Amino acid sequence: MNAIRVMALNEVRLRLRRRSTLVALLAAMALCWLGISDPADGITMMMIDQKRVLYTSQALAFGSAHIAGMLLGLAGFYLVRGRVADDLQSGMGAVIGATGASNALLVAGRWLGGVAYLLLFVLAYLASTLALHALRGEGPVEVLVYLQTYLLMLLPIVSYAAACAVLFDNIGPLVGKRGDVLFFFLWCMQFGALVGVTESPGALWPMFLDFSGLSVAVTTLREHFATTSFVLGRSAFDPAGATLLLPASLWTLKAWGIRAATLSLSMLLLVPATLFFHRYSPDRVRPRSVRGKRLLALADRALRPVAVVLRPLP
Repeated sequence: MNAIRVMALNEVRLRLRRRSTLVALLAAMALCWLGISDPADGITMMMIDQKRVLYTSQALAFGSAHIAGMLLGLAGFYLVRGRVADDLQSGMGAVIGATGASNALLVAGRWLGGVAYLLLFVLAYLASTLALHALRGEGPVEVLVYLQTYLLMLLPIVSYAAACAVLFDNIGPLVGKRGDVLFFFLWCMQFGALVGVTESPGALWPMFLDFSGLSVAVTTLREHFATTSFVLGRSAFDPAGATLLLPASLWTLKAWGIRAATLSLSMLLLVPATLFFHRYSPDRVRPRSVRGKRLLALADRALRPVAVVLRPLP
């Protein structure tokens, strides 16, 4: 356990130093503030049966969690993966492959590091949402309600993104661009679960495969309010119209059970990641991306004199 802890902390430190972390976090915060508009402008975030949902802690947690889930589920994979290329470039790959550490230990350390890194990302995002609540909220700030909703909706997404990143990095043919493209299509395909739940309200199995949690959220709202008229996103409303209140105890035991099963399914991806780990063997993974970076670095150095001449022109 001490070795796994050291590896996980190292993974977190390395990723927090990347500029992409700050860029992705600022993008998520901007989307949150843009998506949860100010009701004073006549635009609301959520409507049910043509009634505006008041900006309570549960409503803002619900909306902000879905915005974070849409972005984090896709961007989280690309933020976590790429460590194999770093190891090949720095020469650490040969050292790691030659150690006596088992595949399971290495996979567990990288997955836990990725999950911890993305959870820190979520906490920073949560702080921004609480600031938004202080400005636009219509009720007290209930931190426990936020934590429950974020745990239910975002933990399976975080685990899935980190597990896929580790799996794709551990399979030689998926280390490069092919893995990036494949994950994008896998992420898009899971939204078919929402269609399955909409067309077959009694179906449960699509919700287990929906890591985004949209199908679970729609089912929960449909069961609680007995309606299928939902609008989640920027929408104009009548200021004189009726309003609606989301209860603090929105999530049922059924929803918690489905999300727990989805979390477990995401962790099963670590099994093939352990079995097919290449351990940086030259016959299974090659530093092609490293060569490309070196060529770009040489081109950059060669063109610097040209850049110095052209920079004053604009």
